[in-house]
Amino acid sequence: MNGAHKILRHFIRATILISIGLVIFNFIMLGTLIFKGMSEPQGQSPLNTVKMVSEELSNNGLSYNLDNEVKKLLEEKKAWAMLINKEGNVIWNERMPK
Repeated sequence: MNGAHKILRHFIRATILISIGLVIFNFIMLGTLIFKGMSEPQGQSPLNTVKMVSEELSNNGLSYNLDNEVKKLLEEKKAWAMLINKEGNVIWNERMPK
């Protein structure tokens, strides 16, 4: 019986240590991802991409134009954009799927 208790205690101790190690590892990975996300340039999140497109889209009276830098950003993100009028018709698009 003493040998079985010793093996069981060793197993429980190892399980607890491994669990604690995994929790610490998860917190390290979470911290890394959070800080990496905070240090990304502004154009990285979808919300910031939408804001950039809406701010850079200009109308010269005849058509809508988008800055080349923002077009490049859409291409890098493999994203597309469109502008819809009040009637629901697409009046401008960039890289919109067919």
